[in-house]
Amino acid sequence: MEPLPHKVEIRVPFPSEQDAKLCMQVLAPDRELKEDHVARTLSLDGNYLIAKYFCSSARMTRVTLNSFFENLHLVVDSMHELCSL
Repeated sequence: MEPLPHKVEIRVPFPSEQDAKLCMQVLAPDRELKEDHVARTLSLDGNYLIAKYFCSSARMTRVTLNSFFENLHLVVDSMHELCSL
């Protein structure tokens, strides 16, 4: 496995810890397509979802973050529609 020198940490606030946990549970099963180029951890800090990414290149970081934000948007929209977030 090659080194993953590019690191990004994203803190996403939610109205409650329960909402942050639900979002994390939905996103967690999705594995990265190129695991040799991207490593991800998801965790909680109160009502914050914390996503940490370690990537092999700036390009891979951009592609990975675009995908994360698309998935996050879909989950939050679904929570808004189904759970009155």
